[in-house]
Amino acid sequence: MGPIQRLMQCVSISDDDSFAFVGSKTGEVIKFSIDREDIESTFTGHMRPCLKDYSKERFSQGVKSLLCFKNPVSGHTGIIAGAGDGTICILNSVLKPREKIERIKLQGAVTSLSFSPRNDAFCAGTNLSQRYLIKISTLTPELRATCHFGEIYDVQFPKNCSDLFITASVDDIRVWNANRCQELVRIQVPNLSCHAIKITPSGSILVSAWSDGKIRTFSPETGKLLFIIPDAHVDGVTSLELCNENDARRREWRLLSGGRDGRVRIWKI
Repeated sequence: MGPIQRLMQCVSISDDDSFAFVGSKTGEVIKFSIDREDIESTFTGHMRPCLKDYSKERFSQGVKSLLCFKNPVSGHTGIIAGAGDGTICILNSVLKPREKIERIKLQGAVTSLSFSPRNDAFCAGTNLSQRYLIKISTLTPELRATCHFGEIYDVQFPKNCSDLFITASVDDIRVWNANRCQELVRIQVPNLSCHAIKITPSGSILVSAWSDGKIRTFSPETGKLLFIIPDAHVDGVTSLELCNENDARRREWRLLSGGRDGRVRIWKI
């Protein structure tokens, strides 16, 4: 690349194997000619691969993924670029954004791109474990699948119910449909980790233990915060247990919590 030095993060090759498009850490999409002659020339001007062009616009947090496609109308090569800030943009053969369709922004850095079988849409995956289906004509994203992007610390099923389950992880708690493997409710608490969860026998209260030392309770149906026990443990709450009491019939019930400080405490709710 001569005087230009970049750290490349992804590559995609055109259908005719003539050009390679690479994404750099500084946010450019760079175009190289990789078409080789039968007899390679020793002259500098005929060396392959050689730099052909690069995008004038830089994408925030670098270009993480690229996907080449052939425009069925013009026959030219187009490039779908996914950036570290979640931006997806379609570029033409001269590495300029399409004018008619605005770019979209997904949740998390776009780490993978792949076409659907009919080539009228493509799938995009992010580092936050989100998978989207996006139509090329309208650039409209449809969330197809989700998952935790960090460690899963706890899994709980409600009492006498195998159709639903709840998971605790980094930044959030999620309620899932076990039959369809589909996310129903997401409860987010940014920059914290949920180490343990319990749900009351009636299913009306979800109790959670967090790394900031607080015990938070939520409604499992809506995700609404019900109440907080502040400073439950100094170095974070690591375990929970409910007493064998039916909270629907009693006004008071008890909760046991354990923390990194080695203490076990009993709470009257």
